[in-house]
Amino acid sequence: MKKITIATLFLLFSQFTLAASINFDQTSHTNWYRSTIQTEDFIFTKNRGWMGVNNQNVVNRNAYNGTTDLEMGYGSFTLAHQSGDLFNLSSIDAAISWYNNSSVDELLLTGFFNNGGSISNLLNITHDYQSYFLTGFNDVSHIIFSGRALSRGYVAIDNLQTTSVPEPITFHLLLIGIVAIMLNFRNRRTIAN
Repeated sequence: MKKITIATLFLLFSQFTLAASINFDQTSHTNWYRSTIQTEDFIFTKNRGWMGVNNQNVVNRNAYNGTTDLEMGYGSFTLAHQSGDLFNLSSIDAAISWYNNSSVDELLLTGFFNNGGSISNLLNITHDYQSYFLTGFNDVSHIIFSGRALSRGYVAIDNLQTTSVPEPITFHLLLIGIVAIMLNFRNRRTIAN
């Protein structure tokens, strides 16, 4: 019975290890005509513009963090969970990249909630990678990247810190599991007495 209890606890709490760092180190270099790029559990979709994964420091590229990153330019782009689940975005590394000579430019992130509401955050990005910490991007269905920086050239992004939001049934299963474990321990005490 002890093994069943331990297995139940493991299955219940394994559902809550949902944090992920989206980086592009395991994504192969892609051409710039891609309409979608998948990495980890997420998908980036090009609404319009150019998008590709780059691992090189080349001419005309301003931002380079020494790793593979996602380059987007001349349009807008959407980030969503591949399964359509809700997710949270807590931080992102971003910089101005190709063909944009501005010293500072704007990258707009707009997150959309299932209830129809939205949240926006305007990032002032430079040619050097910086980490931007976001608040309020919780339980979003998707995020659109747009703004002046994407209309003037390319933006490089990397190391997006995300967590998936469990479905309500997960919480119900957790509650059922905890009640079952408590009843199991209660029954053991009753039998022992």
